[in-house]
Amino acid sequence: MPKFSKLTDQEIERVKAHGAISAEDDRYLAFLRKCKPGDWGALMLEEGESQRSVKRRMTKAGRVTGLVVNWAKPSNNGRLIFHLQAMTNGASPSNGRSHG
Repeated sequence: MPKFSKLTDQEIERVKAHGAISAEDDRYLAFLRKCKPGDWGALMLEEGESQRSVKRRMTKAGRVTGLVVNWAKPSNNGRLIFHLQAMTNGASPSNGRSHG
């Protein structure tokens, strides 16, 4: 039988706003909460991590924290460079693709 539990108010807000946030995604949120618009950053892929998954998690965490993550061209050494900007109303992905 599954275990049932009520969500905290904070968990409810996360789910309503952007879907469920996994424990792994919390690392991205924690990092981005220390950043501000205009900051540049880099992250190194760990063995077994996919560039696509890491970028997706970071972009998703950016939306939660009100930041748009713009990715620089990828390098071959596993280092991903990004620039953070403030999210504006109607913000869309930097690659021009629409959500939905």
